[in-house]
Amino acid sequence: MMKTMLYLMLLSIILFSNTSFACRPAKSTLEALNRLEATTMRSEDGRYLLKMIPSRWAKHKSWFIKTRESYGVAFKVRKDGRLRYLWSGKGLHPTEMRNGSSSFPDRFSIFFSRNGKTVIKVKKKPYQDDKDAVVVFNKGKVIKRYPLAYFGTGFRKNTCNKIRWLANYKKIAFVSNKLHFQTADGKNWHIDAHSGKISQN
Repeated sequence: MMKTMLYLMLLSIILFSNTSFACRPAKSTLEALNRLEATTMRSEDGRYLLKMIPSRWAKHKSWFIKTRESYGVAFKVRKDGRLRYLWSGKGLHPTEMRNGSSSFPDRFSIFFSRNGKTVIKVKKKPYQDDKDAVVVFNKGKVIKRYPLAYFGTGFRKNTCNKIRWLANYKKIAFVSNKLHFQTADGKNWHIDAHSGKISQN
């Protein structure tokens, strides 16, 4: 009888708890971080290519120490398929972790503009005090950095204190040289690919 009651209680927790905000962080190891590979993406029209090389790490006690910063290299794709170097810049990879951090890396969505100059990094699940929820690069140089607080403070946290702030990060897209996305409170935001400035409606 007791086993049956415990089983029913456990089943109720599973069925009725809000699992969408549960915390299931994926811990990284030094080996996993240093196995991250370079990744490439093209601009929407295919004329430009961005190659992103991950950081490299060492470990001191429980802390990760960055031995090489991630970086990106942009190329123009010629008609014959050959690549022409355009620019390079640090801090460009979808997986990043702060120097001296513990074992939970940050995941970013990366967007590469049609002009081959602008890259925008959007952090998927930042902390409330994050200073780089959105980072805008022009030719590899940071021109704008937006903290999460810029977009509001009423977003819900999961049990790891990370914020679910985007309505749907899979629907973020470049249209007419602007990156469009919606936050979880229903507000629509637009980032100009040339200036990095944000507008809202």
